[in-house]
Amino acid sequence: MNIQPHQLTPHFHSQAFQENLYTNYRQYLEFTPVFRSAENVIYLTRYEDCIKLLSSENFKRIAPSGGSNPLNQLSNEQTPLEMMITSWMLFMDPPRHDLVRKAFSPPFLVGALKQLEPFIREQLQSLFASMPRSGEVEILDALAFPLPVIVITEILGVPKSDIEMFRLWSLELTKALDSGNDLEIRNGTAAALQLKAYFTDLLKRPKFLLGHGLINTILNSNEYSLTVDELLYGAIFILWAGHETTKNLISSGFHTLSQYPEVVRDLQAHPVLIEAAIEEMLRYETPVQKISRWAHSHEQFGEYVVPKSTLVTALLGAANRDGAIFEQPDVFDLRRKKNRHIAFGTGIHHCLGALLARMEGRIVFGELIPQLVKLEPVSHEWRIYSAFRSLDSLRLDVKFK
Repeated sequence: MNIQPHQLTPHFHSQAFQENLYTNYRQYLEFTPVFRSAENVIYLTRYEDCIKLLSSENFKRIAPSGGSNPLNQLSNEQTPLEMMITSWMLFMDPPRHDLVRKAFSPPFLVGALKQLEPFIREQLQSLFASMPRSGEVEILDALAFPLPVIVITEILGVPKSDIEMFRLWSLELTKALDSGNDLEIRNGTAAALQLKAYFTDLLKRPKFLLGHGLINTILNSNEYSLTVDELLYGAIFILWAGHETTKNLISSGFHTLSQYPEVVRDLQAHPVLIEAAIEEMLRYETPVQKISRWAHSHEQFGEYVVPKSTLVTALLGAANRDGAIFEQPDVFDLRRKKNRHIAFGTGIHHCLGALLARMEGRIVFGELIPQLVKLEPVSHEWRIYSAFRSLDSLRLDVKFK
């Protein structure tokens, strides 16, 4: 039997929805696992449906119409923001996607990450030295934002002194790409122009680029035939995406641990479980919540029909709580067997920085959990994003040895 998905109005951009995110997802999974919004976007919540969307060649980043505007496929006119993201590998299909991804991949491979690990540990220790040993701490300001952005600036080879500018620009980009409302699109466009001007200036003054950095390596290589825009905008993408996911992992991880003191004690008694803890953090509070593709043919998800030229969105946070795949999905379980979460997506667009995010998480929690004497929640606030599980603030009462 072919069923048309029910229409729902998910209130992703409300504080109440975000505070009760997984209760909402549970209702979708049980009663409307495939549904459509008033804008005719199809949403998927079941794990297997999300895997199909992200793995099948019948779903692509570019619409069947071939429209060159990824935010508005009905128009080929582009704002500077839209022009920028068309040069992001995230919004490309093969074969161009494969070439651009290959150019930006080397720092995120296993060998390069092993060489980077001492730098990450050094930066963590420096940030930790500035944190109070006892009392209240705002974890995003103290650790969750600065560490990933310092690491990604080192990878790119851009000045670490500019990280506060990167923070402001990245925030505007995230809001624009998440909400799509007119004001935030304008602010995001301004940020895109400022970022382009910043990186254009850096390319004109290569003495400010670290010799071992990714930008300098691509500039001096004959292996890659990137356009200037692909290099500029690709660097912006790596800067933005390279810290956003890890920031969310670290902050959400601390938020979760503050509510599960028995998990902290278990990890202190069994440090070998740190890697499993990182995987469970990624499943339990998935940093990137939504990924979309365009249907290039008529498709079915179970009993539901999805017509060609429909935008289809995988709700990764719901898929990672699918009881058909994960036993007791709403329980944080360090000893979960076969944790096949899709926090980093799957298929050709699988997150380029997945290994880096895992390594940073392993270093942060591996170093700090053994030193914890006290970790209690004080206050938190979720950003009202639909595509990211992102804390705006997280205050914790801590005590370290």
